[in-house]
Amino acid sequence: MKYYHGSSQPDLIVDPNRASRYGFPAFFLSSNLDLAIQYAWHNAALEEKSTAGFVYEFELELIAQVVDFKNEITHNSHFRNMIYRLESQKHLAVRIINTLDYPSEKFKQKHYSDILIVFDFRLLKDYHRIGTVNL
Repeated sequence: MKYYHGSSQPDLIVDPNRASRYGFPAFFLSSNLDLAIQYAWHNAALEEKSTAGFVYEFELELIAQVVDFKNEITHNSHFRNMIYRLESQKHLAVRIINTLDYPSEKFKQKHYSDILIVFDFRLLKDYHRIGTVNL
């Protein structure tokens, strides 16, 4: 299954020791290419020296653990607490289906997407850059 990731890194290095915004290693991917493009813009905008963002495509096996978020928006405590709970349950990866997501208030166009959260970075082997987005 194809998933996408928006980054400020022109040569993405998946670092298993880098903590996510939740304080532990976790890598977030989207099933929606347009959402990944927004995240590329968002992440590039966070870095003052950056003039472009980059979009990567990942090919991953089907993930057994699936959670239905029932078309709710991800910017709330319910989503955040669910992420902490899933990480504490030691899943390798979790697919959260039916989410409504956006990167930030600046990039607030909402997209329906499935989100894949990878806790075991050994799953992230097959990926490549598919695009560049200019700010």
